Amino acid sequence: MITMEFDKQQLDEILKRYSSESIDKAESRALTKTKSKVLTAITRAITAEYNIKARDVKKHIKVIKGHKSILVKIDEKNFKLVEFATNRNIKQNTIPRVKIKKQGKTTNLPAMFYAVMQSGHMGIYMRARAMKKRGFIYGAEYIKRIKEKYNKRGKELAINEITAIDSVDMFKKVEAEDKALEMFRDTFQSEVVRQLSNGLV
Repeated sequence: MITMEFDKQQLDEILKRYSSESIDKAESRALTKTKSKVLTAITRAITAEYNIKARDVKKHIKVIKGHKSILVKIDEKNFKLVEFATNRNIKQNTIPRVKIKKQGKTTNLPAMFYAVMQSGHMGIYMRARAMKKRGFIYGAEYIKRIKEKYNKRGKELAINEITAIDSVDMFKKVEAEDKALEMFRDTFQSEVVRQLSNGLV
């Protein structure tokens, strides 16, 4: 989790001529606008490098406005492989194709298939027997997690949805924290000044 707080000393000279009530309102509104821009900065940092839609990235990120601060929480879950698909097609016998990075190669996955669950969620799945044969190729850690599910349920799942990169790992790789902090610093102070100078509070 990242916490971004503002340094009020930087604004002291500007704020001297305003009432504390106006300052509090301006700071609160500035945080609301800054919160939105921080989320956009993080999302763009990820979508600039990875072949994933902004709406899918935002499912893993929460930006919360606190008292005099903004908190950024990254969901510690893997992105679903279908979110990197280049041919989201559920027609029979369609072989899934995925591309993780925008500058990377598109990969065909003949051992996998698209399926829509009863909930309406579409994903890329693999049959348990195929996963056993290709467990090392498609990720030992994922297979380990699936096996833990098997033991917990007392039986193997017939099919399992395949996931990709961890959201926290992706966040670190694109240096999203630096971009979020830069956006916070650039936006907050100017937004407080704008709110006060234009008489918006």
